[in-house]
Parts: sequence; C-alpha cells; structure tokens
Amino acid sequence: EEVYIELDYDAFLINVQGSLEINFFDVLKIDGAFEINVAESGVTIFIDGDAVIGDPDTISISTHVTGLLAIQDGLALSLSVDQSVDLGSLVQMDVAFKLSMNTMGKDFVYTVPEKLREKVGFDSMTISATAPGETEPSDFYVALEGEGNIELLSALKLKGEFAIVFTNNSAKLTVGAILDMPMLEPIGATGTLGIADGGIYGSLQIGAPGGSPLIKMSAFELSGSFLLQFNTTSKTQKVKTLTVSDDGTPIGFEDMDLAKELIYISGTAKLSIAGAIEMSGAASLKLSSEGFEAELAMTLDLGAFGEVKVEAAAAILSTSEGAVFDMKS
Repeated sequence: EEVYIELDYDAFLINVQGSLEINFFDVLKIDGAFEINVAESGVTIFIDGDAVIGDPDTISISTHVTGLLAIQDGLALSLSVDQSVDLGSLVQMDVAFKLSMNTMGKDFVYTVPEKLREKVGFDSMTISATAPGETEPSDFYVALEGEGNIELLSALKLKGEFAIVFTNNSAKLTVGAILDMPMLEPIGATGTLGIADGGIYGSLQIGAPGGSPLIKMSAFELSGSFLLQFNTTSKTQKVKTLTVSDDGTPIGFEDMDLAKELIYISGTAKLSIAGAIEMSGAASLKLSSEGFEAELAMTLDLGAFGEVKVEAAAAILSTSEGAVFDMKS
C-alpha cells in the first residue's frame, strides 16, 4: 500500500530535527536534541544535550551544552557549557561558560519544536540585543562569561566569575574570586575595567568595606580591606563588588553603580595581639566633580595602659553657595 505525504511549502526549506540517546557500556552516555533549519529567511541551528563519562556515584565528568546559532540579517549566537568534574577527594569542580553574540540590533527568539520541548525542558530561547551587564540594546556585541567552584584535596576552595564584553561603543572586563584556604579566613577580591562614553572606569576591591577577617588564631587576628574606584566618563557605570555576611566574610558578588567623574581610594587594617594590644587604621581619599575629601583615623589600644588616637579630615567642596573649605584633626 502506497502512502503519500503532502508538504505544504511554497519556498525553499531544509529542516532536520530529532533526539538521540547513546550509552556505551555505562561509561559514556549522551542524551540530547537538535534542529537544523535552512530557509530563504536564513539559517538556524539548535542543540541541547548532556554527556557523562564515568559513574556519577564514584568518579565522573559530566557536561551540559545548549547552543543556538541564527543567521538572519545579522548573526546571533548563544553557546552555554556547564561542566562538572568529580574525582573524589582529589578534585571537585563545577564550572559554566557562556559565549554570546548579537549583530541584529534586536532580540532573537527561537521557538523549540513541539516534539523536542519535553526533551529539552523549555519552549523557547532568546538571544538578547542587550549585552550582559548593560542596560540598553546594542547594534553589536560579543561576550564571554564564566563562573564556577573548584575544591582541591577537600581543603582549598575557590569560587569565581568573570566576564569580557565588547559592544559597538564600549569594552568591559570584570572578575571576582573568593579563596578559602586552611589557616586563613576566606579572602575575596573583585575587579572591573571598562572603556565607554569617551572615558575609562574601573574598580579593584580586596576584602569588604570596613575590613574582612584574613587570619584568625588564638594569638592574633588580622583583618583589612582595600578599595580603588574611578570613573572618568560622564555617566554612571556599573562595576563588580563583593557581597558579605554579617561578620564580614565574603560570600558572593553583585553589581553596583559608580558615580560619574570620580576617583575614590580607601583602606582599612586591624591587628589584635593576644587580645591585649590592638592596632587599627583607616584612610580614604575622594576626588569628584563636587570637590576633594580626605579622612584618616588611627588607633593604638594598649589595654590597661590606655589608647592613642589620631584623627584628621579635610574637604574642599563646591556648593551652591560657592567653594567651602574645612579641616579638622
């Protein structure tokens, strides 16, 4: 018996889609879905799948990949790779990378074929016209992002993230890391460097504002922080900063707004010896369109012998009533 299938198309079209499951002796497993569509409007390629090498209960390497490429009056690309490595107590690693690009000047929305939706777990996928970390759409951008956690020998732990973003009128690099080692308290650092709006901006932060614990031992305790921020552009810019717990321990990262035309430097340090002697200090310098501000505070606490304090501040500010100068010590 002959069976006829009618294809109701009146234009050029090539479409291939499907899913696959492969298992090689329980050592290599691949499970995924894909679609390739070639039409007069352009080309679209979509993939989503998992691959596992080894046994997830013992030693294994697993990877999840989601990719989308569209060529239609421009190019849009999104490729995400999540990888997990478990080598027992030797190495444990969970990392994720994402490469994205959009030259269309608008969002590209891909609709997953209905037959593949249960397999991949979502109905659609969007490649935004707004670059990561930005607030407005760009005619062109390319971005590489990464984040992850690494643990070595069940002792050294590293948590970090980074992003490199280029648009048609700006460039930006951001990094952040938290290192947790034996004998030391978790140490956090973030950095941002950008070029935009006819100027440069950036931030470097080590430890939380006010000081983060660095070393805690029965005999002494050391904490400190350092912050450098600058913005020579005429607009507010976003930079990476640390998030901390109530006790000052760094736990993550977030974006903050950096005021225009600003240079700011600050630092703190505190050393406690045997709970009897304590030395601490803080200093800051701020240059902005409003003027100049500086502060200094130092304290030496000798316990029963009293304490010595040194404090100083100076400011030259431009107000609606004219220039104002103030100094105290």
